[in-house]
Amino acid sequence: MSESGLPESPEELKKLIEELQEQNNTLQTDNNTLQTYNNTLLTDINTLQNKNDRLKERVKLLEDHIFARRSEKWTVLD
Repeated sequence: MSESGLPESPEELKKLIEELQEQNNTLQTDNNTLQTYNNTLLTDINTLQNKNDRLKERVKLLEDHIFARRSEKWTVLD
């Protein structure tokens, strides 16, 4: 390599290209791993949102039931 960091011979250039290709492959693998992890997180978030929605529905039904029972009691007392 010269002082500028550029290869001075075809062999050095070939070696540099191979190193850069290896780094690129590693980065692509890391990117694929992160995308898979991100997809897993998005799936988990969606699952939790669905569970949360179902729980909200159950709470609403329970609140309606409690309100109805209270109304029945007040009606009986009247």
